[in-house]
Amino acid sequence: MVLKHNNLSLAVLVLLGVGVTHGVRAQTIVQTFTVPTGTTVPFTDNFTFNLFNSNLGTLNSVTLNLNASIVANVNIINIFGSPVTYVSTTASVPASFSGPGGTSVSATVVAGPFAGTATGTITTLTGEPASASALTTVPLGSISHYEGVGGGTGSLTGTMLSGTYTGGTTTPGAVGQVFFGGSATGGETLTLTYNYSQPSGAVPEPGTATFLAAGVLGSLGIALRRRKKS
Repeated sequence: MVLKHNNLSLAVLVLLGVGVTHGVRAQTIVQTFTVPTGTTVPFTDNFTFNLFNSNLGTLNSVTLNLNASIVANVNIINIFGSPVTYVSTTASVPASFSGPGGTSVSATVVAGPFAGTATGTITTLTGEPASASALTTVPLGSISHYEGVGGGTGSLTGTMLSGTYTGGTTTPGAVGQVFFGGSATGGETLTLTYNYSQPSGAVPEPGTATFLAAGVLGSLGIALRRRKKS
């Protein structure tokens, strides 16, 4: 399973969300990590995030925003040997999702009730998705864990608790030949945000200054090309 890491570089993010108050610039750095929806639960995916480099300024707060979704499936196992009708078929699946910093959410999703005809050995029916979200602010005494040079590690996990699967059949002679089970799929996205301040007169470190200059020059180039076209 491949995690989609949408990490924006520090240099680009320095250009975003800038405000000046009393000689101090308030800025943010955002990193996003995703487990795609449709991933079979349970799952565990590890990722690496960029620590906050104190050379950029003073880290004021760290927030973790976790969004998760889950879909329940109910499986009809037919060993009768011919098509059977099924009625009142449901799946109820509770699940929990977690990320770093104690961030967690839970949701219970229901598929059904379904009724119809199962023509094969296994028939899978999918319910509507449920979602849950949570925003966690890291305690001030713990934000130092997000500071340093290089990367830190975290994980996104999805756990399916014991589900309940029920159903029945109206096909004569099929009672005891039709069984009901299920599974769940899900996904989650974690958004890690650093909110920090920097004195308005501070000089960016060389690497950051280079990226800033490149961004400005790129913007000027785009503006000039548009002006020539007009």
